Amino acid sequence: MKRFPMWLLVLLSGAAWAAKTPKWVTGADPAYPDNAYVIGVGIGSDLDIARANARAEISRAFQARVQQTMTDTQTESSASVGTLHGPAAGTQKSEMTTKVATDSLLEGAQIKEIWFDKKKNKYFALAVLDKRVARQALGMQITEKEEGINTRLSQVDGAETPLSQARALGLALKLSQERDALAARRRFVDPTPIPDLPGETSTAKIDGRLAQVLTKISFFVDIQGISPRLKQAVAGRVTELGFKISDDPKAPLSLKCNLTVEPFDRGHPQWKFYHWNGTVELFENGKTAASSAPSGEEGHLMEKTAETKAIEAGEQAVALEAQKLVSQYVFGE
Repeated sequence: MKRFPMWLLVLLSGAAWAAKTPKWVTGADPAYPDNAYVIGVGIGSDLDIARANARAEISRAFQARVQQTMTDTQTESSASVGTLHGPAAGTQKSEMTTKVATDSLLEGAQIKEIWFDKKKNKYFALAVLDKRVARQALGMQITEKEEGINTRLSQVDGAETPLSQARALGLALKLSQERDALAARRRFVDPTPIPDLPGETSTAKIDGRLAQVLTKISFFVDIQGISPRLKQAVAGRVTELGFKISDDPKAPLSLKCNLTVEPFDRGHPQWKFYHWNGTVELFENGKTAASSAPSGEEGHLMEKTAETKAIEAGEQAVALEAQKLVSQYVFGE
């Protein structure tokens, strides 16, 4: 009895090999109508590359749709809110959500058929996404997100402080953006119009409520060290998130930032080097809530230039770290 190589048995069990040129290689295939499937055809010098390229074809079409939808949603939100909070945080979230949504979508795409072109010595793979299965899964996920949004919004109504309200609204906003990405995925596999979302749970509405709450939260910025511009840099990063800066040292929320710069020898006879050290501490009612200690180094042929570069790099890094700590503390991200 003839024995088949193990690798061939594995390939045959994973997808159907076509004896002659399949229709999907050169154009539309009646076996996979557009109203029921999303397909992607991949070509490669080996099977792994062909399979990856087939999934990538589905991914590219899908990601373009989701990114456009998320951009439109973000533009609407920013226009309605009129603050820096929406674009600053929302664009990054949209990009991350798009990537996560794309990766998740590809989990449902299967390699249905493979074909080898002997003349061109190339492999062809057909990736197929069943729209009906995807619609059902997406519908359930959208419902779960809606329930989570409503739960967070009910917590806002019962919150006693603006900080608690901001945290609940921040979580609701994150869920609403995830829901929007899911809705974009659903539109990709289901042409049926989706009913408009309730006004209170729309991303623009939640972002607007959050922006209003953030204006009620202020931070006192306490600066130490050698940089006279550090306070302005830190304050700018904090206000980008939508918060205000307080002149009251007794404010409930405060940031204490420090920057020092020292020369050091790296054994290079021509170049001068400076090491910068920063610290960022976030306090709530006098108690440390979070802290960080960024550091780095800069060099130049001119000593004064090396020192200036170190100060400027330290200012930017400390300010960015302060923004990160505030965002993590308030929004949990």
